[in-house]
Amino acid sequence: MNSNPRNPIQNFPKQLLPLLLSLLDDALLLGFSHLGLHLQWLKWLSPVIFYGTLLYFAVQVMRYLSKSQAL
Repeated sequence: MNSNPRNPIQNFPKQLLPLLLSLLDDALLLGFSHLGLHLQWLKWLSPVIFYGTLLYFAVQVMRYLSKSQAL
C-alpha cells in the first residue's frame, strides 16, 4: 500500500500510536498503584515513552522540512 503524505487518514494510525502507548502506560501505572502494586519498570517506562514520542515527532518534522525543501 502506497501512503500519500497528504492524506491524513492513511497516516492517522501511525500518528496515534505514540499517544496510545503513553495513555496505556499511565493507565497501567494508576491501575497497579491503586491495587497496591508498585512496579519499578512502570516508573521509568513513562519518561522513555515520552522522550521516544518527542524523538518520533522531531524526525517527522525533519522529514517534512527536507521534503518541502526538495520541492
